[in-house]
Amino acid sequence: MGGIIVNTEYPKVFISYAWSRQKTQDDVLELAQRLRYDGIDVVLDKWDFKEGHDKYAFMERCVTDENINRVLIICDKAYQERADGRQGGVGDETVVISSEVYGHMQQTKFVPLIFERDETNNPFMPAYLKSRKYVDFSDETNFEKSYEELLRILYNMPVNKKPKLGKKTTWLQDDINHNELNILVKSLKNGATESLKKYQSICTRFIDTFINLLNDVRFKNDQFNAEELVKKISSLKPIRDVYFDFLEVILESEFFSIHFITNFFEKIYNEVGIIEKGSYTQSTFEYYDFFRWESFIGTIAILLHYEKYEEVYKVLNHTYFLRENSFINSRSIPCKFSKFRVPCHTLEFDYQKINQTRYFSYTAQLLTEREKMPVLTKQLFAETDLLLYQLSTIFLCDESKSLPIFGKWFPTMYPYVKRKDLWIKLQSKSFCEKILSLFGVKTITELKLSISKAIYDNSIRYSGAWESAPNILSYISIEQIATLN
Repeated sequence: MGGIIVNTEYPKVFISYAWSRQKTQDDVLELAQRLRYDGIDVVLDKWDFKEGHDKYAFMERCVTDENINRVLIICDKAYQERADGRQGGVGDETVVISSEVYGHMQQTKFVPLIFERDETNNPFMPAYLKSRKYVDFSDETNFEKSYEELLRILYNMPVNKKPKLGKKTTWLQDDINHNELNILVKSLKNGATESLKKYQSICTRFIDTFINLLNDVRFKNDQFNAEELVKKISSLKPIRDVYFDFLEVILESEFFSIHFITNFFEKIYNEVGIIEKGSYTQSTFEYYDFFRWESFIGTIAILLHYEKYEEVYKVLNHTYFLRENSFINSRSIPCKFSKFRVPCHTLEFDYQKINQTRYFSYTAQLLTEREKMPVLTKQLFAETDLLLYQLSTIFLCDESKSLPIFGKWFPTMYPYVKRKDLWIKLQSKSFCEKILSLFGVKTITELKLSISKAIYDNSIRYSGAWESAPNILSYISIEQIATLN
C-alpha cells in the first residue's frame, strides 16, 4: 500500500495502490512525477512517509481529509484481490474508502484508474467500485489521451462543458406546426435519397411546405402595431431554424446545387404575402421583409462557415426574377441579391419610439437575439452582413450607381462587428488562392483588380454614428495582398 498527498495551494490528490508487481510501483511513481510537472503538488509516500509514522493513520487521514480533492485508486489484479479480501494495507484502505463511497453515493472524490485487465479484457476493479466511471490506463498506446482526461478531472476542466442557462425563448407559444418540415429534413439527413429525382422531390416538397407555412402566419388584416410585428417575427424563428437545418443537410449531398438556394429565395419573395385586392403599405408585410433579410444573411453565413466560396459567388451574382409589387398580377423584373435587404421602418421608428430605445438599428439588435448555435452566432451574422455590403461594392459596382443608398446592400449590423482584422489574411498568398472563387476569379492578379473596387465610402453610416462601415480596403492595401506565403 502507498499514498500521495499534495500542497494546499494546488489540486490535492491521494493515490491508493498495491505494492505488488514492480511495474505498478514504477508506473505510479512516473504518474506522480508527471502530475507534479503539470502543477499538481504531489507528495509521495516514498518521498515523505518517514520512519516512525503510523501507516494506517497516514492512509486514513489522506482518504478522509476534506482538503483532499480526489482519491485516485490504481486498479490492477493485486489491488482487486486485496481489496475484496480485505488483505493488508489495501484491505485497511478499502474499509475506509468503501464506507465513504457507500455513505456518499453522489460524491466524485474517488476516481478509479484502470492499470490492468483480465484475459477477457474486463478491468480489475474492487467490488465496491464496479459501478464507478473510470479512467483507462491499461492501454499504453493511449496513455496521453487518458492522462489528459485525468488532468481535466483534477482541474475540473472537462472537454464538454455544460452551457450557460439562456433566456426563455419568445416563440415557445407559437402555433406554427413545422413537423412536416422536420420530417423532410430527417429524410434527407438519413440518406433516403438514392436518386437525384427523389432528392429533388423532397427538396421541392420542403420549399412548397415552407411557403405554405409562411403564408399561414400572415396578419388577417392590414391593421397591426409595432409590438405585434415583433411578436410575429418571433413566431417565425422556429421555421427559419428548420430552413437552416435543411440548408446544412443539402450542402452535404452529392446532388447539391445552388438552384435550391436561389429557387428558395425567389419563391419566398414571389409567393409569400401576395395581395389579391385592397390597399397596402410597405409595412404591411414587414415581418416577411425581416424574414427574407435574416434568412439570406444566414444562408451566406452558413456557406462561408463550410468554405463554400464558389457557391457564395454564384448566389450573389445570380439574377433573381422578383415581383415588382405585392399584388397578385405583378410582373417579375430582374434583380440582384441586394433586393433582399429592405429597410424595416416600423421596427426602426415606431417600435423604438414606443419602447424608448436608442439603437442605431432595432432591426440589427433583434437579429443579434436570434442566434442559432453553434454556427450562427451574433458575430457571424454581423460579419456576414458587412461582407455582403463589401462584396456588393464589387459585384454591383456598375449597376448600383443609379440606385439610392437603400437600393444597395446596406450593412445594417456593422456596428456589431468586433473584429478589426476581417481581411488581414489577404496578405497570405495561400489564403488568396483559397478564396479566388469567392470573387469569381482565377488568378491573384484578377483578385487584386476585383478588390480594387472595394473602396471605403464615408457615407455608408448611420446618422449620428462615429464610424462608417469599413470596406475591404479599410483593412489592407492592394500592395499588401499576397505578399506572404
